[in-house]
Amino acid sequence: MVWKLKSRSTQGAPEAEAKRNLPVSRGASPVDYANHGNRRAQQLVKEQMAASKERAPERNKDPEESGASETQLTRSLRNLGYGEIYQWLVYKANRQGKAPLLGFFDGLTVLQQIEAIKKMAGTTGKPSLDVFTDKMSTRNNMLFKKTVDWDKFSVACREAKKLRTDDVTADTAGDYAGYAATGGSVALSAGDKLANMAVGAGDVTKGLAQTGAGLSALGAAVQAYQAYDQHSSSLSAFDAVHNIGTEGVAGMADLTRYTAQAASPGSAVGEAVASGAATAVAGAAAIIGGAVYLAGGVAGYRMHDKREKNLSLLQTEADVKDDPMLSRAASIGGETQALNRTKSAATAAKGAAMIVGGALLLAGGPVGWIMIGVAGAISGAAAIYKFLKNRQRREEVVDRYIDLKGHMIASDFKDKDKRSASREKLLGEHGFNSISQCYTQIIAELAFGIYEKAVKGDDPEYRTLLENIGLVVNRKKGEPKPELIAKKLSG
Repeated sequence: MVWKLKSRSTQGAPEAEAKRNLPVSRGASPVDYANHGNRRAQQLVKEQMAASKERAPERNKDPEESGASETQLTRSLRNLGYGEIYQWLVYKANRQGKAPLLGFFDGLTVLQQIEAIKKMAGTTGKPSLDVFTDKMSTRNNMLFKKTVDWDKFSVACREAKKLRTDDVTADTAGDYAGYAATGGSVALSAGDKLANMAVGAGDVTKGLAQTGAGLSALGAAVQAYQAYDQHSSSLSAFDAVHNIGTEGVAGMADLTRYTAQAASPGSAVGEAVASGAATAVAGAAAIIGGAVYLAGGVAGYRMHDKREKNLSLLQTEADVKDDPMLSRAASIGGETQALNRTKSAATAAKGAAMIVGGALLLAGGPVGWIMIGVAGAISGAAAIYKFLKNRQRREEVVDRYIDLKGHMIASDFKDKDKRSASREKLLGEHGFNSISQCYTQIIAELAFGIYEKAVKGDDPEYRTLLENIGLVVNRKKGEPKPELIAKKLSG
């Protein structure tokens, strides 16, 4: 099934303007442009390119000299004084393989094109070529090679067409703090174990485990805070309990355990065991946290499995009724529930390992620390798995939207490189510079559409959809908001 988002573009230009908006044929030279009544404008372009040779040598060549094929240049744009800017974009698009994306710009009305150019330049009036190129040039690698900021170009074009570009699924500062703390903890803990295997490592690595445990404690604190910060009255009873109970309480137990680990006198297992008080605290905290993780994981597995099946049925019903938005949302929501089911299974396994590890710590011996390390490894593996699956899923969602398979022959579709090249071309034609941009718009359009149907419109099927991604409707408060719908929908 091919997914099509509803374009919320503005109406086209008046008929008189459309008649003036006739494109010049592809492959046209500056002389051809002059024959269309704009000789002076093209002369200015040549003078500008020559004057900026030292400042931006990559802009110096004429499109004809570089072998680039000319894309459409509207007569109205040139007559309104935007010819130089457009020709610069033509030149860059052909040099940098972005002709399909520029083709999306060509499909806008003249008024939308002008609005997009102003957005790119950050001006309210007509920008000069120098101002425009300065605002739209960026560095794309360590060699500081200049390129056009095509992400910015894409956003400006889609905003001018009145399409949503807001990223309602973006990570927060708290998310990044948690990632940094967890990543630092894993790196330092791994460094400690490897270094202690080396002959004569001695005091060089002493303290790495404590630092890693300290970062883990920070990560646990962030987890507990996020459970509080992300709590909402729009969450279902199960999700509210799971959020505060599993994430919050277990996060605090982890914080206590990691703090006790960081307080132990050395990095070696024998030294950690020798600290009786720290070991007792860590053992007790591991059992408490493990019990919460185990219970929450088992309950989560069952709930997410039930929701995934419900959403699969809802998608089938939506297909029968020919409701593409509901079908699309149910499909993405079901995939999210399947991922959450896997995460819950890992959470339960982590809890079981923590309970065993905590009990062994209290009984004495180094095996308890090893089991707690296993629990951490399970959690890390689950996080990596979810990240990779989410990335794969985004690609699949986007491919369905742009109908990638329908635009390729079967043999080419199996070729990863050819599939990637075709995807990039189709994304450009739809106005996107990346998979991420396209996925962001798909989720934003769905979230706001669901909000209109379920919260403002009280549609029973869309309310069922929200219930199966863990949300409840409160029409008086106008909740849940689109931002929360997007996060729960896409995970």
